Amino acid sequence: MAANLMIKNVTVIDGSGAGPASDVDVVIRDGLFESVRPAAETYPDTISATIVDGQGKFLIPGLWESHTHLRPILKDDEQGSQQALDNVLSEYLARGITTVVDLGGPIGPYAALRERQRAAGPAGRAQLLFAGPSFTGINGWPLPLHHNPALVQQIGDRPTAVAKLRQQLEQRPDVIKVIYDGEPGSPEKLPLEALRTIVAEAHQARTPVLVHVHTQRDSVEALEAGADGLEHSFLPAPGREEAEAEQLAEVLRLTGAYLTPTLAAWEQIGRAGDYDYLAQLVADGCTSQTESEAFQAREQSWGRHEFPHHPRAECLERLRAAFRVAPAMQAAGVKWAVGSDIAAVLPRPAATLREIALLARAGIPAKDILLAATRHAAEKVGLGDKVGTIESGKTADAVLLDANPLDSVEVLVRPGHLLATIKHGELHFISQ
Repeated sequence: MAANLMIKNVTVIDGSGAGPASDVDVVIRDGLFESVRPAAETYPDTISATIVDGQGKFLIPGLWESHTHLRPILKDDEQGSQQALDNVLSEYLARGITTVVDLGGPIGPYAALRERQRAAGPAGRAQLLFAGPSFTGINGWPLPLHHNPALVQQIGDRPTAVAKLRQQLEQRPDVIKVIYDGEPGSPEKLPLEALRTIVAEAHQARTPVLVHVHTQRDSVEALEAGADGLEHSFLPAPGREEAEAEQLAEVLRLTGAYLTPTLAAWEQIGRAGDYDYLAQLVADGCTSQTESEAFQAREQSWGRHEFPHHPRAECLERLRAAFRVAPAMQAAGVKWAVGSDIAAVLPRPAATLREIALLARAGIPAKDILLAATRHAAEKVGLGDKVGTIESGKTADAVLLDANPLDSVEVLVRPGHLLATIKHGELHFISQ
């Protein structure tokens, strides 16, 4: 059981969207936020707590990576896979990321990790949530990437969708991931009726559904089918960008769904082979020179071949289009969530932080980026009533910083500002 904590005289940015609250005492008991109250000299009921001096510091909710894929780090044996997962989740926590959502991979190793974490607690690691195999069309994406039919549910009609979904729900995934990508009517594209059925059946089981999209039409149809979130910014039709963005923003507003644009994925794929990009990532503080040099030594053929299904030129256009339409979508009230998708160039936690930096570059205000990385990410997967904000009764996941991230998200991105993380009430000081 985690020790009781009190963080005294800290400035709290609680993740609700409210402004900072100064001179606050935050009490954590049994892994939950017990109280968030004005600072006082002593509280008789917390004398036994570990006291952390928060003077001049800022406490925010733990950050989320709400769209990634850990499949590439898994090993051929169970023990090796569990160790690899432990290692990467420790790396996430060391960068202030307390929850990671895997959107497409094998359930077995993730379920085994979940049971270990339930029995022993997080033990210095981020929590992992997962979808399991993605639902796609016949030979649909991402089969051209990994060529492993065990990692997808191939759906050609509604009855198959029902049968495979019910089988997957028995394994208790945290979310369901659907790939709705491809030419309309082609076998590779999951049928719209199947998508509607998957969403309805999953919602009956109280399981959110997140949908990978390609075009604006994909996005609108997914939202009209009841999707809880869209994964990826859309590729606009020539000459229709502004109108498509306006329509999509309105449907997002009406449905209350979340948009995870995965700008870091488009950037990493689109700039593959560009060594100036690697230097830029170092200059921006997203990776170190040592990490960059290790990547270049390890991946000497980087950028020589196109990424399957996502050509470089298309990815760069999706990135540029997202930058162009983001301000208008922000003004329309779109709810963003932070997710990087891939870590082709960056270490996995750094990819999450790069997504935060790119959202800022797209014109999203720091307060809304913080919402995207905390409260909205938790709400997107149906956990907003349990975690994602600093409120009494919620899971005590938090990050202690030496500067205000509302002044600049560089406080989250660049190393050196993170002082400690709190995961399920466990305090972990970060050595600089």
